Amino acid sequence: MVETSLKELSERDFLPFKALAKSVTWAMSAHVIYTAIDSENCATTSPIIIQEIIRKQIGFEGIIVRINSVVVLI
Repeated sequence: MVETSLKELSERDFLPFKALAKSVTWAMSAHVIYTAIDSENCATTSPIIIQEIIRKQIGFEGIIVRINSVVVLI
């Protein structure tokens, strides 16, 4: 759970992603909850984070993948 403000996330944490947004074709989301954005859903399942933050604010237009929530150890 990340309790950083949206202002701080936008001004600091999202900057590397904005810099890479146009140069990568895919990205992997994380199972983390950003309380300032969506306190009920992890980033992987949050329409707010996927559409408003990743797509609009960061500007990423590529494929977003997520790790399977069931991990099988071999």
